[in-house]
Amino acid sequence: MDSKPEIFIERRLSRQTERALKDAGIKANTSLLIGVSGGPDSMALLHILSKLRKPLSLNLTVAHVNHGIRPIEGIEDLRFVREQATRLHIPVFTRTLEYPHGRPREKSVSEQFLRTARYQFFEDIAKELSIDHVVVAHTADDQAETVLLHLLRGTGISGLSGMPLIGQLPLPQSKVHLLRPLLEIDKRSTLQYCDAVGITPRIDSSNQSSIFLRNRIRNELIPILSEYNPAISEALRRLSRTAYETSDFMAKHVQDIWNTVVEESASHLIIYKKNFVDQHPAIQSAVIRRAYGIIAPPDSMISQKQLEDVRQLLSGSAGRQLRLPGQIEFTTTYTSGEFRPSSQENLKIDITGTYPLSIPGVSNIPNWKVESSVVSRYDWENLDTDLPVNNFLAFLDMDAIGDAFYVRNRLQGDRFQPLGMPQEKRLQDFFVDQHVPQRQRDQIPLLISSKGIVWVVGHRIADWARITEATANVLVTQFRQVD
Repeated sequence: MDSKPEIFIERRLSRQTERALKDAGIKANTSLLIGVSGGPDSMALLHILSKLRKPLSLNLTVAHVNHGIRPIEGIEDLRFVREQATRLHIPVFTRTLEYPHGRPREKSVSEQFLRTARYQFFEDIAKELSIDHVVVAHTADDQAETVLLHLLRGTGISGLSGMPLIGQLPLPQSKVHLLRPLLEIDKRSTLQYCDAVGITPRIDSSNQSSIFLRNRIRNELIPILSEYNPAISEALRRLSRTAYETSDFMAKHVQDIWNTVVEESASHLIIYKKNFVDQHPAIQSAVIRRAYGIIAPPDSMISQKQLEDVRQLLSGSAGRQLRLPGQIEFTTTYTSGEFRPSSQENLKIDITGTYPLSIPGVSNIPNWKVESSVVSRYDWENLDTDLPVNNFLAFLDMDAIGDAFYVRNRLQGDRFQPLGMPQEKRLQDFFVDQHVPQRQRDQIPLLISSKGIVWVVGHRIADWARITEATANVLVTQFRQVD
């Protein structure tokens, strides 16, 4: 038996990688797209998978991204990766990022931008070649850094889990799997592997830059923590494994109750208070985190404090709002809480001031176009049946509603007699009864005449403005929202 150290490291890393592939469900004849930067970790991964290619019947392809920040080094990295892949008889695809205003300074490019650009290239190639799995060389040290990164930003159990062995590419609607078979292998071992097989990997000088937070964690924070615990990286990895087991257990329980607590649609997600508040706080947190993860863009992260804020709102009153990372809004009603991309609310602005209306005629007010016409009772009864009927179209008794028409927002003390009600009530109470969120109430136009509130647009006309047997002339008015 050969006991040379280089033979031992080769065999150990190959066995660990093979075990990780099997744990991830990789079967014979699977096609893998390997993300290779040229550094020690990715070069070790490339060569290990090359040696496993035949025994495991793997189909391998290499992808490399030149981020364009280090012009000379980047080109040399690209050439190196291409040469190594060619030597191993593995197809290679490369992309150099282009910037609209020339090469950017390092300070002007975020880690998130580079990461997203890299994964987007991987997905493009994977789709083109019908490959379902992208493999990257994240190591145990990267896992420890990720746990610390999440901890610094404020996280719960799921964030402490770090990176999973297998998941999805963090891109919208991506169906490509992301596989990390080196998560149980540290960087020292990948360097030893490269040395054992005679590879001189590329060293990325930007890894020493203090611009990126992850680099500061790696180069500054972990060395400090190592003074208190020399095995800090291993301790963080154990924490991530324990947190993952806990999160996995919670996720299975959440799945069991999901449909009794949550309603999903393409544009929003609703958590119903009644069933939610009966759950254990830990389950409540898991439900919120999963709900947010479904509606938020990939890689958006809700902090533990924000999660607790959402929990508090779900046990409180209606009309409360919270803005979350990823341009997500959380809003409460009397019975539920709703996650929704905030961009969907961009057209809805508060109405301020008073705007006279031309009746009949067309009037423009901020965010709205108002079209009005007056017709006889006979003509109204014979209107085109294709005329759209919706909450922003109203038919009113022209002779009963008075004159001097205008539009304004709500004012303190406003009173309104809703259709079907025998007497007036406070407009505030009407909004409460209709479960209109607090933040939306100043966005609702009120059609006013000399007699009072004729129409709470989108909701209800006044009872005294309705069409009756005595109506001779009908006001047809429609509000249309405009950009």
